Amino acid sequence: MSGSTSGFGMAGVNQVAGFIGGAFTDLAAAQAGRTTASGELAAAAGFGQATQEAYSNEQQTEAAGKLQLIQQQRQLYQVGGTAQAQTAGQGLKLEGSAASILRNTAAQGAVAQQLTSTQTAINAAGYMAQMQSDTQEQMQAMEAEKAAKGAASSGLIGGLIKGVTAVAGAVAMFYTGGAAAPLVAGALTAENAATTR
Repeated sequence: MSGSTSGFGMAGVNQVAGFIGGAFTDLAAAQAGRTTASGELAAAAGFGQATQEAYSNEQQTEAAGKLQLIQQQRQLYQVGGTAQAQTAGQGLKLEGSAASILRNTAAQGAVAQQLTSTQTAINAAGYMAQMQSDTQEQMQAMEAEKAAKGAASSGLIGGLIKGVTAVAGAVAMFYTGGAAAPLVAGALTAENAATTR
């Protein structure tokens, strides 16, 4: 049993040191993967909330549009009823100018209702498109979170394997006085190739 590192051979020492460095690098990558996964999960939750808000906005837009149409119809009936009452109150028939005014009022009311319906549909469609986009973003964030977790697991496993291999190599070289250095160096090289695939 030799206590001197000169018996280990520099190639073996360098291999062990490389594996120790590789283990720390892989473990750091595993931590980065876990952090990325946490961020992606938070993003997915945010997109889920945005999807719910877009749906709520779409529903409110539809309801508000229906209420506005009801109000416009009511105003149209009031204007028409008032015109008919005034004409009858004056002892006139609903013809000529009075009938023309009533027709124009009805036409303007129909145009206003059509504009309200169209604008409501446009607004609702915008919220639906936003909801679909947010849902897609949520799904992508969930997939990215899954991939980041996989990368974190791979980094952790690779780091542990490299660390154990490096320790085993150092112990073997220490107890054999460097005689195992070529064998350990070969094993470490093979292990490095296996964990970097």
